[in-house]
Amino acid sequence: MHTKTAVHSLFATLIIGGAAPTLAQNTLYDAPPPEDAAFVRFIGLSEAEITWNGLVFPTGESGADYHVVHSDRVSATAGDFLTVISDTTTGELKPILEDPYGDTQITLSLINLTSSLASLKLADGSLSVVENVASGDIGSRQVNPLSVSFAVFVDGETYGPEFPVVLRRGEHPTFVAYPDGVVESIISNVLPGIIE
Repeated sequence: MHTKTAVHSLFATLIIGGAAPTLAQNTLYDAPPPEDAAFVRFIGLSEAEITWNGLVFPTGESGADYHVVHSDRVSATAGDFLTVISDTTTGELKPILEDPYGDTQITLSLINLTSSLASLKLADGSLSVVENVASGDIGSRQVNPLSVSFAVFVDGETYGPEFPVVLRRGEHPTFVAYPDGVVESIISNVLPGIIE
């Protein structure tokens, strides 16, 4: 009984004395993006900072993560997800509108930076998941959660390593096929803040 009273007294003292943090001071979660937000990430670019559409994006270690922007600043619609790549022929920055992400399924994407058609298949080549993605483009497909190995195929041949993955709801992995035979598997997050 004395312990309960002491705890209640301590709690009351902290609240009345102003020592307890208020909900308004809670920084556990970042502020939600604005209603007109679009989401932009940069793939295959090595610069630490990229200027695009008059906005400066610090990429650094977060190049594959999405930056929040006002959609009208990047000629997009609110809620759009854009991947910006270096065009395989001109070298200029090229935005690619991604397929919308599903709420209950997983969106698998393949970005093709090679000069040929590329496909994402089961590692043994028996089933295509994302098929015939043109050079400099992105292809996507929604799937249910599963555990499987994928590989990228270019010109019918395995291109890069096999990727064993366990796919969970809310994850949206992207496979990137680079021209030098490298394939990368990434999961992009939305960065806090807004680029203005």
